Amino acid sequence: MKNNRTARIFILIFVLSFSLISCNNSQDEERENYLNAYKEILLVRLNDSDSTIANKKINHIYAKYGFTKESFTKTFKKLSKNPEEYLSILDSLRQQIINEMSNKK
Repeated sequence: MKNNRTARIFILIFVLSFSLISCNNSQDEERENYLNAYKEILLVRLNDSDSTIANKKINHIYAKYGFTKESFTKTFKKLSKNPEEYLSILDSLRQQIINEMSNKK
């Protein structure tokens, strides 16, 4: 009987650990998708003066990364609740853009 209880506890710990890892990976993926989408949106806004064309491209970017305009805004609000983390995201974004622009030259 004690072995059965130990096995259940082990299984419970395993399931909880797996759930936590899955949630963390999901958050990392959401953050990465947000970062990539935001970078592409900034580049579209920088390069397209026609807002109608730019908006169509931006809607395509949202879809490409699994967002809608509303979910993208929701993710922004969630990430920006922690200013230090959000500044880290923006710094990473800035560095990626600098690297890409350097590679194009």
